[in-house]
Amino acid sequence: LSRGGVWPEVEIKDRPAYRKRGFMVDMGRSVFPLPMLKRIVRILHRLKMNQLHLHLLDDELCGLRFDGLPFGADNPFALSIEGLAELVRYARQVGFFSIQCATNGIRFAQSTDYCRQAAEAGLRLAYLQFDGVSNESHAHRAVGNLFDVKQRAIDNLNDVGVDVTL
Repeated sequence: LSRGGVWPEVEIKDRPAYRKRGFMVDMGRSVFPLPMLKRIVRILHRLKMNQLHLHLLDDELCGLRFDGLPFGADNPFALSIEGLAELVRYARQVGFFSIQCATNGIRFAQSTDYCRQAAEAGLRLAYLQFDGVSNESHAHRAVGNLFDVKQRAIDNLNDVGVDVTL
């Protein structure tokens, strides 16, 4: 304190050194219930992160539940499609400017309307797990015609303005 018990005037500039600061939440290898995911998003935002990557599935685990498919059945906290949209909306609401997800593309291939909902919720980019350029190269994933499915997902996402990385 200076003389007289008055703090000297100071100016504090607290800003990140980098414009883009991203973090990946690996839902393909670990289980997270939706409230925990929202908490992680809040903490990351407080740490000045502004890009969120949701790694939704891997060979070990699937972080999404699919109607009529076995994906996510072994994960008690796998998000529903509505839960994923809620998480993406929440991340945008707290201040993330870019949300991307790693996906096999199955749900995005099923419905352009779902792609539109994801885009409206704030999804900016989809990273498609890609094992090759034929259905045979994807056969080990146990989904018939997966290459064709991925092509349809790319078209559907493109139609609603969500960028795709392979």
